[in-house]
Amino acid sequence: MATLEQCRSALDKLAENLATANGDLRSAAALDRSVSCWITDLDTTFVGRLVDSRIEDVTTEPGPRRSVRRSGWR
Repeated sequence: MATLEQCRSALDKLAENLATANGDLRSAAALDRSVSCWITDLDTTFVGRLVDSRIEDVTTEPGPRRSVRRSGWR
C-alpha cells in the first residue's frame, strides 16, 4: 500500500506532466475545475484545482464537493 507521501508525490508528478503537455493533451487539460482523488486504501481524499493545465492548491482538508472525480487510484 502506498503512503500519503507517495500519493502526494504521484499527484505532483501528474501536475508536472500536465503543465509541460503540448497539443491536444494540453488543450484537454486547460480547464478550470475543482478535482479530487480518493485514495481508498488510505481513506483519504486529495482535492485541488485544475487551472490552465496545472493542478494547484492540493490539500487533504475537507471542502465542497468537486466537479471532476476519480474514484480510487491504484
